[in-house]
Amino acid sequence: MSKYLTLHDTHHFIPMVLRQTTGRDGETIRVYRPIVHNLIFIRVDQGLEQLRETLKGCPFTYSIYRKYGNSEQWCEISDEEMADLRLICDLGYQDTAFASREEYELSIGSFVRVTHGPMKGLKGKVVRKKKKYYLMRPIGELAFMVCVSRWMCKPLEEER
Repeated sequence: MSKYLTLHDTHHFIPMVLRQTTGRDGETIRVYRPIVHNLIFIRVDQGLEQLRETLKGCPFTYSIYRKYGNSEQWCEISDEEMADLRLICDLGYQDTAFASREEYELSIGSFVRVTHGPMKGLKGKVVRKKKKYYLMRPIGELAFMVCVSRWMCKPLEEER
């Protein structure tokens, strides 16, 4: 799918993290793996109708995330959300996970801003899961979680 979009000059982003694996000869190899194996973010440069035409010719099966409760409108992601997602992916943390937007809405946690470390400035909800604390950040219909220390976070007065 990525090659098809590149051939049609469509900017896209596949969330990936750096993982270590062992090769056939026993050497450690560092490779990028998708966080979610069937997720691509597409930037709408030419307009929505042009993008729909480009995707009609795609030989692969795909599905578009729709806005919750509305089956016609595509789910759009703000520049801030995309920058946060890229930051989470570029960090190469081993302790990352993802959840649905519904799970994010139902989870109990405090809204915080990270004040220290490589994620400084990132906002989200801190939740406890499996004896660890995660910063949960909703992006579109998904929520990405990154393991954080509580001392790195400052509570926010306003809720997002």
